[in-house]
Amino acid sequence: MDDKLQDLYKAALMRHSRNPQGLRKLEHPSHEHFITNPLCGDEIHLYLKISDSKIESAGFESQCCSICQASASILMERLQNVPDTDSTISAASELIGALRETGSPSPYDSSDDRSALFGVKSFASRIRCATLPWEAFLAALEKNQ
Repeated sequence: MDDKLQDLYKAALMRHSRNPQGLRKLEHPSHEHFITNPLCGDEIHLYLKISDSKIESAGFESQCCSICQASASILMERLQNVPDTDSTISAASELIGALRETGSPSPYDSSDDRSALFGVKSFASRIRCATLPWEAFLAALEKNQ
């Protein structure tokens, strides 16, 4: 990965890590899920309020590394901009699969902050840090069906 692209990834991840979107507990969520990564100790508790297949609000609490925090923030931003659960489920599954697939490049252009998560692909042990919030989102929906 060239230096300019690496710098772009770092900037987006640092922005989301330092000023995370949606870092809050929702009162009376319709869906929620707590997930941990036992390899590094990351913890995410994801909260959703969903009505008529639309995500009305989302939030998370965490004890995690900056990559996981940034990923959760990117997810929260996505949920604010695309509140339709079906398209977000598809996007979450696509992101998790692409991050886990060895050698696959980012399917997103550089204007999409999700592309910043692909900087972790050089570090196999950090991939789960990036996928954990998205896994929590999918589990919350599945658990509450």
